Amino acid sequence: MCGAAENLLIDKTAAGDATSSRWVTMLLDANCEVRGDERCAASRSSGEEHAPPRKTRVDAEYEDAIISARVVDGVDEAIALIARYGSHHTDAIVTDDTKTAEKFLN
Repeated sequence: MCGAAENLLIDKTAAGDATSSRWVTMLLDANCEVRGDERCAASRSSGEEHAPPRKTRVDAEYEDAIISARVVDGVDEAIALIARYGSHHTDAIVTDDTKTAEKFLN
């Protein structure tokens, strides 16, 4: 599935809220395997069925319905990971903060 999302980076400030759990749940409901790091697994709601955390690889291209989920310490870490491992043509950010979006785009 070339061009599919390979990594979901979740800001630590959002990791504990329902938003990150909804993203993971939607992916699982779509029969996507979610490979979350330990911080991501800890942010999930109790009672949800999730695969156990396993080592995530931001440099992986799975070519399957698999995504790595990782909690990052802010937008700067996310941008650094994307700059190092991203495609530089299909990378995206989901935010409701204009300054964060502009920082990513710049």
